[in-house]
Amino acid sequence: MNIILLTPKDCLYLEDLLNQTFTCLKRFEEESALLTTPELKTTHKKVMKDIKQLYQTMLSIIEEVN
Repeated sequence: MNIILLTPKDCLYLEDLLNQTFTCLKRFEEESALLTTPELKTTHKKVMKDIKQLYQTMLSIIEEVN
């Protein structure tokens, strides 16, 4: 078992980062309709997948601490 020591301030920073990440994801999703080339669509999907995975990882860290 790993022990994670986060201060309340760390949690606030992580929460802010999660909120910003969520906002970026929503915007990327809205702008996906504007993509025209298959290469851009493929890259967009990969970036979205990576950001969502990062978001889930950060969320699980915060949940584990609480």
